[in-house]
Amino acid sequence: MVGDFKNPGQTWCRRAEPVLVHDWPQDAVGQAIPYGIYEITTNSGYVCIGDCFDTPRFAVEAISDWWESEGQKRFPEAGRLLVLADAGGSNSCRSRVWKAQLQEQLCDACGLEVSYGGT
Repeated sequence: MVGDFKNPGQTWCRRAEPVLVHDWPQDAVGQAIPYGIYEITTNSGYVCIGDCFDTPRFAVEAISDWWESEGQKRFPEAGRLLVLADAGGSNSCRSRVWKAQLQEQLCDACGLEVSYGGT
């Protein structure tokens, strides 16, 4: 949740910043949903932050954003992309929306052949 909530981190300042004691959902300005991509070959990560729920569309959009901003530059000759995922809610191997979004946003839009390995 996003808002003026208590943060257990360490920051030094002369005056305390007023914050809310409890993190009730109704007091939040919004909700930030992170979705991360970990690139095994370079041991690096890429995180997208969204304001909607963790959906298949959002998951594929994050992968597509990574491909457009970093993947194409690192692998300019690539014609295939292997996606390894935990097969959770947004990237379930049974989800038709997940498969359709992979097809539309990655295969069709970027000209990639995508292989998916859910664990």
